[in-house]
Amino acid sequence: MDLTSPFRVDDDQPTPGATRLVLLGRVTVGCAVELHRAAISLCQRGGDVTVDCGRAEYVDTAGMQLLFALRRELVRDGHSCKIVGASAAVREDIRLAGFAKWAE
Repeated sequence: MDLTSPFRVDDDQPTPGATRLVLLGRVTVGCAVELHRAAISLCQRGGDVTVDCGRAEYVDTAGMQLLFALRRELVRDGHSCKIVGASAAVREDIRLAGFAKWAE
């Protein structure tokens, strides 16, 4: 992942074995391939995932679809996946995509 990527993957320090997917700026179809690779890696790694939207300005449909697929796979394997820190605009996009129960 390069330094201009609209996301990064960090260990979730408060929760051993968990991971934090941090979204940055505008998450669009332009980063879909890279975000898909990261999602596959997170699924293979296992453990709980927190998607931190505190720095996300916008998440387009491609990004939402990838987040939904990530959540579906993690939950299927007995892990959790939640969204935290979303701005009002991103929360509305999440709601419109049908993920309101998933986001805090």
